Amino acid sequence: MANFLCEHRFEQQQIKSQDGKHILPQGLFHRKYYLDGELIAVSVFCIMPHGVESYYFFYDPKYKPLSLGVVSVKWEIDFVLEKQKHFPEFKYYTPGSYIHTTHKMNYKKKYQPMELLCPVTYKWRLFD
Repeated sequence: MANFLCEHRFEQQQIKSQDGKHILPQGLFHRKYYLDGELIAVSVFCIMPHGVESYYFFYDPKYKPLSLGVVSVKWEIDFVLEKQKHFPEFKYYTPGSYIHTTHKMNYKKKYQPMELLCPVTYKWRLFD
């Protein structure tokens, strides 16, 4: 489990914008969410050259009504949009794997437009 949540093929590094004023970190990161000093959730995501890929999200079940996974997705999308202002090629957000038969992953369909990789042709197809 430590390898899945803590190690990644990309070493953490930084890329500077063309004007040299902005930095885009790259690698595997953890975003911690606190409420009144208590750790209530953690997001594990990777910042790659062209966008963010969400890997895993876990939270304290007593905070389920707060929809913390949605909060995390929105933060990651906003991060991409903010960085795209200075890094035009940085424009993709991948909410991680999607398995249509798994109820817990249905929330991912809410974020459009969405493309899925066809397992037969290996081409990206618009998902609607």
